[in-house]
Amino acid sequence: MLIKSQDILLSLLQTTCPLCSGELEVGSDFLRCKLCEFQFTLRGDKELEPIYRKAGSLFSESLYSESFMLFIEGLKKHCGELTEENRKLCLNSAYNAATCSWFLLEKKEELKWLFYSLHLLLWCVKNGDQGEDIARLGSNLLSYKETLEMKGKMPRGEEEGFAELEKEVKEREKRKEEEEHRKEVEEVLDETVVEIGRDDKGKGEVNCDSPREPLIEYDGEGRITDITMGCSSINFSFMGGNKAVKEELFTSIILGYKNPDLLKKYNLSVKSNVLLYGPPGNGKTTYMKALAGEAKIPYLVILPSTVLDMYIGNSEKNLNKVFSFAKEHSPFLLAFDEIDSIAFNRGARPDDARGSVVNQLLYEVSSVPEDSKLYIIAATNYPWNLDTALLRSGRLDKWVFVPHPNREEREEIFSLYLKNVSGKDIDAEKLAEMTEWASAAEIKSVVKDTLVRKVKEEIAKGKESPLTQLDFERTLKERTNLGVVTKAWYVEAIGKLSQNSNLMLDQDVVSYLNEIKEKLRGGKDRERRYM
Repeated sequence: MLIKSQDILLSLLQTTCPLCSGELEVGSDFLRCKLCEFQFTLRGDKELEPIYRKAGSLFSESLYSESFMLFIEGLKKHCGELTEENRKLCLNSAYNAATCSWFLLEKKEELKWLFYSLHLLLWCVKNGDQGEDIARLGSNLLSYKETLEMKGKMPRGEEEGFAELEKEVKEREKRKEEEEHRKEVEEVLDETVVEIGRDDKGKGEVNCDSPREPLIEYDGEGRITDITMGCSSINFSFMGGNKAVKEELFTSIILGYKNPDLLKKYNLSVKSNVLLYGPPGNGKTTYMKALAGEAKIPYLVILPSTVLDMYIGNSEKNLNKVFSFAKEHSPFLLAFDEIDSIAFNRGARPDDARGSVVNQLLYEVSSVPEDSKLYIIAATNYPWNLDTALLRSGRLDKWVFVPHPNREEREEIFSLYLKNVSGKDIDAEKLAEMTEWASAAEIKSVVKDTLVRKVKEEIAKGKESPLTQLDFERTLKERTNLGVVTKAWYVEAIGKLSQNSNLMLDQDVVSYLNEIKEKLRGGKDRERRYM
């Protein structure tokens, strides 16, 4: 909804929010609503401190035109040519000028300020600014696009600029949603580890000092400064089902690491860099940690946010730092989660400035000697989005499919979760039959939701009652979206994988996907099984 300029001006003079009329907190370099959290914050830079301090003061006084001119002055003075040294300064100045332009547009309704802001933002985008505030400000500017088109006031040639900004805003919002979703999924996956326990002989003990999570520290510019390796507290004995996955991981990494003399005797090398792929919610991230525990070696899990940085050059330096650390501390397991966000297909995104990050990753993986005890494993839900150069021999040369659990595995998971739960006549086999498409994470949530509902009922009634099969069936009846994500993944995977000849699929996986395809089309009604 377009806000009238007089309302904006009046709101600012009364220090109230232009969006919701809430109380507006005015700082030296920001405006923030205490009610709806509307906010714009100017970026600072020590090198531009005199201009920045003065411009920020003018901004807080609603003198946006004067503030705009000072930031433009900073751009002209320092940014004739972008270098590694002045990049942050210049991007900050351009963004601040764009922010001032937007407020001037609202106050004066002069379209020149709209296009100033548009082109300044596009300049930031083209030069690698990855800040979330770009998407926020860009969304506000795009709210004018439809109005301009309806009134026939869109200048010739500006449509492309708006289209480019709109595409960038959508991509940034998508990346943000994916990152938030990834964090939620990771939290669920971490909770889905089934603790079967160790036997009396101490089998499965992790000998890596004491279990601890890895830690990475950064400087103020987003560069990695210090790394603390992790030691896993879990191994394969903690995870139910997927025997084929465990066997592949054992053969590709653990066999050679624990039996070097035997392999040397037969002049045999079985070491492979592994890619785990499959539908979300089935433990790919947890398998990587369990592998480190099974091998009893330190590990580090690398997320996209671990190495990717908004400033050009930092991401490549972070990758180099990670690989250098892993080589120095081998034996070591280096695990990349959601690797498609780092090593995306450059052919599909030729204009993406982060292509150099893919190049750096390819170089680092290839630089690991074959006889090194640095082991690399990666995980993705979308193998078809990976750069094809990463798939050749010597890089990620062993693909391991992690499907959703079959009926026997679902029954095992239900039984393990209910092992220590007091219940009456609960049929794990029937529950497994009712959750054909469910992921391991979804089974975990079904059990949790049922138990939570039971606790609430007992509190409300003031008396205890046994947990029954009907309690679970009631939960399953309400969970109409159970398995939707899994089905959607298979539909996409069948199309993508069949069209891409560069992807290294085992014949067993191909056969399995063909059975899935037939089932989705309403074919023979039998349980699929991948071994």
